[in-house]
Amino acid sequence: MTKDSPFTLDDLAKKPVEHYLGYHTKDTMEYSFDQAESFTLVTSNAKEADDVSCWSDSSRNGFIWVIEGRKVGSRRKYYLREVFRPTSKAERLEGYFVGNKKKFDYLLEGEGVEFGDEFLLNDLPWFADFKKQNGSFGFGLRLLRDERIKTEFLRMASQFF
Repeated sequence: MTKDSPFTLDDLAKKPVEHYLGYHTKDTMEYSFDQAESFTLVTSNAKEADDVSCWSDSSRNGFIWVIEGRKVGSRRKYYLREVFRPTSKAERLEGYFVGNKKKFDYLLEGEGVEFGDEFLLNDLPWFADFKKQNGSFGFGLRLLRDERIKTEFLRMASQFF
């Protein structure tokens, strides 16, 4: 574990653990990922926001892997930007969690590990299928069910622990 990491790679891999996928794009939000507060995610998905809110059940362990979609010319590049463990959930105050195209109902905040621009996903052999299976990340906060992808994310993240 690095001195800045609030959890270990083993914490991410142990069972039971639930992994979720979050997505950030400047098109949907009014700001880029780098302008957002670290280890936060807004969502309107009440079920997933409650499920990933593991502070209500300390026997569970939940993490959110955040992918950023960044438009570069006519193409979108996808980066794995951070993984975090949510420690609090706030419900929307009037007009508070406003994105560029919609309002969001919940803010999840926590502690985690940032990866910067280290992990460009576009050219990885599994990424096209993963993106398609996840509706081009249009579903919002979502349970990450694919064990292969969890293993890949853990492998990629290992250098940060």
